[in-house]
Amino acid sequence: LPPPGPIPEPPPQKGTPADIKAGEGIFAANCRGCHTNTWPAPLPDLRRTTAATHAIIKDIVLKGALQVRGMPRFDDVLSERDVEQVQAYLLSLAHSAYAGQQAKPAAGLQQGHL
Repeated sequence: LPPPGPIPEPPPQKGTPADIKAGEGIFAANCRGCHTNTWPAPLPDLRRTTAATHAIIKDIVLKGALQVRGMPRFDDVLSERDVEQVQAYLLSLAHSAYAGQQAKPAAGLQQGHL
């Protein structure tokens, strides 16, 4: 498979710095085994999550909205607050990746050339 295109502009950041830090730990303990957020990876790169998917993230993680596609429900492990903190962490990753690619000069352009 070819690598995916650029990271799309992410939805607005949610949560506090403390939420992001807590979300990082929750993600590491419960999600990172499958969602490595690198290419190639066995499952989706969550930095690329759309606003529409972020809007239903609790239904996906806690209610099993994507069980038919292989995403198990985690309502026996995670709380709504845990999911909010993971979402804050994922949004911080997406914003960082998006900003990083925006800062790179366009391919083929060299410094001093328009």
